[in-house]
Amino acid sequence: MFYDNFKKLCEANGEKPTPVAQKLGCSSSNVALWKKGSVPRPAVLQKIADYFGVSTQYLLFGDAENKNQPATEGDRLNPDYMKLNAANRAAIDAAIAALLKSQQSDG
Repeated sequence: MFYDNFKKLCEANGEKPTPVAQKLGCSSSNVALWKKGSVPRPAVLQKIADYFGVSTQYLLFGDAENKNQPATEGDRLNPDYMKLNAANRAAIDAAIAALLKSQQSDG
């Protein structure tokens, strides 16, 4: 999904993915890896988001609702989250939801 979103943003700007990546300090081999499904390191992901003026969440998930929101501190808090598999990310998301609900009830 990342590469598809990256490519769409490049095309919308009249650019090609490899030259954009090179402008941001990445190599053409990075682009080839992204095309095969790899995701950039968090620092690189943030550079790309900043370049296009979108959130890292939009780059990763195509979340149109948050497309133009700048990255927040929360986006950068734990880059290891994306290293987790889908089941573990879902468990973390559920735990966060439960904590937020508990916090709201506590006032």
